[in-house]
Amino acid sequence: MVPRTGGHGPVTTGGQTAARPLPDSPAPAAPGSPAWRAPATVVGVVVASTALSTAPTPLFPLYAARDGLTTTATTAAFAVFAVGVVVGLAAAGRSSDRWGRRRVLLVASLLEAAAAVVLAAAPGTGGLVAGRVLCGLGVGVLACTASVAVRELVAGAAEPVRRRWATAAGAMSMAGLGLGPLLAGALAQSAPAPLHLVYGVLAVALAACCAALGRLPETAPGSGPGEVLPPRQRPLAGTVVGAAPLLTAFTAFTVTGFYGGLAPEALRTVGGPPGPLAAGAAIGSVFLAGALSPQLLPAERWTGRLAGVLSVTAGTVAATTALVLASPGLLLVAAPLAGAGCGLLFASAVAAASRVAPANRAAAARAVFLAAYAGLAGPVLALGALLRAVPLSTAVVPHAALVVVLLAASLWAARVRSPQEQDDQR
Repeated sequence: MVPRTGGHGPVTTGGQTAARPLPDSPAPAAPGSPAWRAPATVVGVVVASTALSTAPTPLFPLYAARDGLTTTATTAAFAVFAVGVVVGLAAAGRSSDRWGRRRVLLVASLLEAAAAVVLAAAPGTGGLVAGRVLCGLGVGVLACTASVAVRELVAGAAEPVRRRWATAAGAMSMAGLGLGPLLAGALAQSAPAPLHLVYGVLAVALAACCAALGRLPETAPGSGPGEVLPPRQRPLAGTVVGAAPLLTAFTAFTVTGFYGGLAPEALRTVGGPPGPLAAGAAIGSVFLAGALSPQLLPAERWTGRLAGVLSVTAGTVAATTALVLASPGLLLVAAPLAGAGCGLLFASAVAAASRVAPANRAAAARAVFLAAYAGLAGPVLALGALLRAVPLSTAVVPHAALVVVLLAASLWAARVRSPQEQDDQR
């Protein structure tokens, strides 16, 4: 969770200096609205947006049949989403401090709705790629804004309420990433227009989110085009949050990227159940397990991080063995096992970003998300290229070795960087 970076100092507007309100002052609820509606709206936006980002994955075999795409090409179509995320993260910056959380969330939702329309209506591979990039842009903007908006919207609530919403904010991205392929697979298996219907459903959901955002109270103090934000240094990401959280986020998304980009091919390789529903369930189990695990174990503590490392290691070894031995049952067990560990690892990286100095927390969070989406795209692109020469049952071995090396490096970096912190958190 990333607090605002605007600080507590004065705001200059139109030549006048006004005191900036405290960052945790409660936001006024819209007249006649229940207290839960505003944060639930933000959570809904994130769930619908991240669901759109993974919805195409179980449909890749259908795209391949329609457009003649190779496995390498569909892997690239999956990974190009990360390009949009990186651009969105870079463009968002401090925009929600200047323009307000509501406006930025609305822009992100409109981008996601446009992406859904493009994916549903644009023909051919070009439409798929354009929709994926647009979707990534929206998710990148949301990553900088949504969790802080939820925190601010419940700032005046009782402590148990704030904790519940903090839990929801932590799980909302992984939950959406898991629900997207489940919805897409189910609709493609049982309803007409398999390459269009799911995007239409999500476009309607995102349009409803846009309408609901119009009633969202603004929580960014002094937001508006006339505000002059105080200057801020931009330290290097590594000096803000350290190497360990960046390695951890990169590794977690390297594993989820494998399933996101190649789950249908992996099921075909092991002789698993055919069809988009099975692929959607396999991918969904990875992310839904990742959403659940941080709610059961303390990801911010050393024990939680160690559990994440062990779970990802076991899941990676099991998936590699399943692909080599063509065991569909073992692959279906490996997916949620690895996903649970990824959820713990990514939650620990986000928690580390939230513990840095307040002025640097936004930069730290952006660094973690940038590392994560680099992990989502880079290794799976390399694996897709390798598939031109060897089958997946062979190509997965060096990929698994990379994951194990990254896990060991992140664990070592965490211990070396802050041994006192580890002692304090046990």
